[in-house]
Order: sequence, then C-alpha cells, then structure tokens
Amino acid sequence: MEITAEERINLQKKLNNKEKLNNDEIEKLINLLDQTKLGLKLFYSQKEETIKGKNIKNYYYFFEEINNLEIKNANKKSNLLIEGDNYFALKHLIKINQKVDIIYIDPPYNTKNKDFIYNDIIISKDDDFKHSKWLSFMKRRLKLAQKLLSDNGVIFVSIDDNEQAYLKVLMDEIFGEENFVSNIFVESNPSGRSDSKDIANSGDYLLIYAKNKLINEFNKIIFDPKESDLKGYSIQKVGSNSRREDRPNLYYPIYINYETQKILLDNFEKSIKIFPKLSNNEDGRWIYSKETLQSMIEKNLIEIVKNTKNKYIIKWLDKEKKEGLDLKLKSSWHTNGIYSLSNSVAKIQLLSIINSKEAESMTPKNIDLLKLIIKFSSSNKNSIILDFFAGSGTTGHAVMQLNKEDNGNRQFILIEKENNIAKDICYERLYRIINGKGTKGKQDFKWLKKNKPYLKENLKYIKIKLEDKINGNYEEIESSKDLYKSSFNISNININEIS
Repeated sequence: MEITAEERINLQKKLNNKEKLNNDEIEKLINLLDQTKLGLKLFYSQKEETIKGKNIKNYYYFFEEINNLEIKNANKKSNLLIEGDNYFALKHLIKINQKVDIIYIDPPYNTKNKDFIYNDIIISKDDDFKHSKWLSFMKRRLKLAQKLLSDNGVIFVSIDDNEQAYLKVLMDEIFGEENFVSNIFVESNPSGRSDSKDIANSGDYLLIYAKNKLINEFNKIIFDPKESDLKGYSIQKVGSNSRREDRPNLYYPIYINYETQKILLDNFEKSIKIFPKLSNNEDGRWIYSKETLQSMIEKNLIEIVKNTKNKYIIKWLDKEKKEGLDLKLKSSWHTNGIYSLSNSVAKIQLLSIINSKEAESMTPKNIDLLKLIIKFSSSNKNSIILDFFAGSGTTGHAVMQLNKEDNGNRQFILIEKENNIAKDICYERLYRIINGKGTKGKQDFKWLKKNKPYLKENLKYIKIKLEDKINGNYEEIESSKDLYKSSFNISNININEIS
C-alpha cells in the first residue's frame, strides 16, 4: 500500500493531536514506518503504478498470447517471453500462483549520466530525487520477486557502485539479512573503464539472496583452468609459487602400483614413488593436500598417464567427473579458461546473432555468467528461471545452451517492457538461435558458423492485455484460456481472482 504526501500530512496531524486512528490509517502508518527502515528519505509516488498512463483499478489485466509468434518444436512446456511492465507482470504471476527457482536481473543502474523510466515517466539524471525514486522503483519489484521464489529459490541482482550499498540494505530488509549469500565482484571489464580520473572500475557486483538459506543447497562449481586442459590437467603446480619451499606441506610422495596402475598415498609392494619435480629438476609441489587428493582418489577423479619421456604424470579426469569435487566459488569472479565474463565479449555474442544499431547500443551480460549462476544455484535440470529485466535475452540464451549441454529441461520466463527491445531484439535473438534463421529468413549471421540451433526448445510470446471493467471485450479474456491451461496449469479463469 503506497502512501501519498497528503495522507502523510493527515496522519501527522492526527498523531500530533493525539486523535484515534482507524484500522486503515494504522495500516498506512505501519507501512510508512516499514518504508523508512533504511534510514533514507525515500521518495514515494503519489499515485499507483500505471500501464501506459491508465489507472489499473479501472481495468482487468491478463496475459494474451500472440499466436503467430509462437515457436513450437517439441512436446514440452514452452519458455515464455512477456512484453509489458514488469511490475504488473510479476503481480499477475503471483495471482496465478506461479513459482520460480532462480531469478536473475540486471536492472537500470541509475548512473549519474543516464535517465531511467519509472511509472511511465522519464526520471532525469538531474532529478534531485533520482536516487530515492530508483530505490522505490526497485523495492516494489523486489517485494514481488520475493513472493515468486520457491522455498529453495535464489535471486541474483547485478548492480554497480552507484547503488550497490543501498540495494544491499534494501534486500536485507526484503529477503532478510539471514538469507544473504554473498556480494560477488564480477570482473566484467578487465582493462577498466576510462571515464574515471581516479580508479578505473573493472567490474560490477552480484548480490545473492536465498528465499530460505537454511534449506538451500548450492552446487560446487569448477572455476579453474582452460576447458581444453581439463582432461589430463596435471595435479602438479606450475608457474609462480610452484617450488617446494613455497608450500612445504604440499610436497609429499605419491605411489603408483605398477601392476594395477592404482594411485596410493602409502607405500606398498610393487609401487613406484613419485615426487613433484620442476623442469630444472628442483623439488616442486602438488596443487592439493594429501586429504583432498585422497578424496579425489576415492571418487575416481585421478588418472595416471605416461608422457613422451615415459615418465608417469598424475592428472585430473574429465570435466564432468570433476564437477563432483567439493570446491567452493570465491567472492570474486573473473574470466578464465572455462568462463568468459567480459562485457565486450557479451556484445560480440549478441552482434554475432543480431548485427543492428539497436543491438550495438545495448550492454548485455555474458552468456557464461548466466550459465555459472544457474549451475551454482541448482542441480535441478527442470528448474524455472525468471529474468524481469530481460533486455537482449541473454538469460534465455544461457538456459537453452545449458539444456543442450546437459540434456536439461529448464524453462525460462523473460519480461521486457520496451516493444522495440522485446520483439526486435530479445524475440529475434531467441527465434534465430532456436530455428537457425531469422524471422525474415536470414541465415547468414555469424553465430551459426560455430553453433547449432536449439531445435528442441519452444517459446510463447505474451503481452499484458487491459480490458475496461465496465465496457471490456470479455471474449478476448476467454481466448486466453488455452494459454493459462498449457503454461500455468489453470483450467478455469476467474478474472476477478487473477487480475
């Protein structure tokens, strides 16, 4: 419940005069106190959120599928792209009891040199209340997002320095400090931005909260060397800090039974003793402690091979088996041989699919970042992923790529307000990578040279439809029954309950 300036003044007068408050006024007072928990003088709109300037109280709103934009390839639940204001799309998803497992958003950053749109009004970069309006804008949407998360769900929010500290406090309030997981620094621009005279900013942040941290189980992710090196990557440290004196506790013998080819940490008969040696024959060191290596041996994650000089080399097994290792992600993520987190690479990824002025002007996130987020969040290959600032559709792209890699059945729900982005960029991108051609038949985009289309994926294009409560065309509401049944498992639509 939002509180207008006039209502605040009236409440203050009643409190000053020690007048009795009615139940509605008490609720507004509680809400006002809740709104100011941050210790910030936040701006609150004097009107409810609108759709295209229309007072939503006078309208029913519901989802309507644009049938001629549907992509149907497989007999499974469709991914969803919703065009419309994310505030009302989220409210409607809650009304129809939709739940999601993972939320990722990359909201407008409220930077000093950019405007953003709130409640159909452009908030100027020079607006004295811009900071407060942005927080109010985010609070409304994050409160809805929290309700949409499943019991073991998790949310990730990309943000920069300008609002990160305040957003952290706001999310503590909404999701609970006890459900804070981490504030990851993502090095998305290793060379640093050129627009600062002091320190060149080389990345942004990723705030992570669980719906219920006590029951949430995150996956262990390999965040290591080049993917091409994963099969047969030596467990001996190379490069800097690779000498015995650098880590004396990591210098110990490993034994190989030359009959069974088994790897042992204790000396047995018919075994060969191996120490880590550098190329100059000085003593080196292993990467892992004895305890960790023993665990890897027990999980069959170690193999032995002979090199060209007929010497034994002890190596990791392939990537898939390595995924079982008990390794934790660090709170700083950077591009390496497995994951590319660079924003410049993300732009190249987008332009390889859609090479247009509109795409050139966008600042997409990297596909690998989204894949890393999804893999870290859940081992459930049937999870539902929501992105309500969809932009160019990177989240949807990452979901489909992961499904192809591990034969998963994940589903995404994307929400994008701007028609020129939702249809011309996001939908066009998804259409091309699913079908291997553009909506106008174009097949000469660069992405196809190195990738195969995701032919097993489906997509529905949905818009938020408004109908006047008094003079509405209810036949259109009836026509959406199939959409609600197939995508949301709702057999009978009661417009008063879902709008």
